[in-house]
Amino acid sequence: MPRFLVSLFILAASAGCASYGATDWYDIGARDGRLGAWPQDEYLQSRFSTLTDRAQYLRGWEAGFAQRPHPAS
Repeated sequence: MPRFLVSLFILAASAGCASYGATDWYDIGARDGRLGAWPQDEYLQSRFSTLTDRAQYLRGWEAGFAQRPHPAS
């Protein structure tokens, strides 16, 4: 039984990483920027070996961050 659970966990974890394989990194970066999150490119690259276009992610993040409301001075 424990071996089955370990196998199931590994399968679920690898499926989660595989979903980033065909992702538009500009859109992911834009979403992160709009949410106000710090750029996650280094984390994503270390966690998922599929992030190959950091520049595209960062362009998206900058565009998304620019859409956030700016505080009044």
